Amino acid sequence: KWILEKLKTQKERNAKVPIREYINDEKFYILDSEYNLRVVEGEFNPSVARLGDKNIIVKIPEGLRPELRVEVIKQEIKGLIMDRGLEVAKERVPIYSEMLSVSPTKVVIKEQKSRWGSCSSTGGIYINWRIFIAPLAMVDYILVHELCHLIELNHSKKFWSLVKKILPDYREREQWITDNGYSLIV
Repeated sequence: KWILEKLKTQKERNAKVPIREYINDEKFYILDSEYNLRVVEGEFNPSVARLGDKNIIVKIPEGLRPELRVEVIKQEIKGLIMDRGLEVAKERVPIYSEMLSVSPTKVVIKEQKSRWGSCSSTGGIYINWRIFIAPLAMVDYILVHELCHLIELNHSKKFWSLVKKILPDYREREQWITDNGYSLIV
């Protein structure tokens, strides 16, 4: 019965995962903003991307094979999200670091297969780039969670007390990530 319930849940989740085509006017989210994809093909080598007011503009070489075209667009969007994520982390980490009286040695935005964030024993904070697709409140939760690990390198009651002190609604944020994290894709 448990297996069947889990399979049903997974099937329902898979039905909610956005199917990407990487075409003009396709919607993408970065933090709390919606963007329309604008793909421009021309004599661009290498490809480039930038974030406009309401657009993600990706300039790619013309004549790419369809599967390579998709991969280039995906990588450019991922790069934009990573860059924007680093900007946001640089703005927000000092705020929470001061509240917790901690100083991370570095903050890195990177690809993580199964984690939203991690904290090294040397004080480095590593954040999964995909969380920057989510609303800013979820990013804040991950940042606070990892910064609290600079004080408590475990998930003890003391650790959760620290998180709650900064984010009283952390459980709701954590639940949002559990419920929606699978859909944070490019």
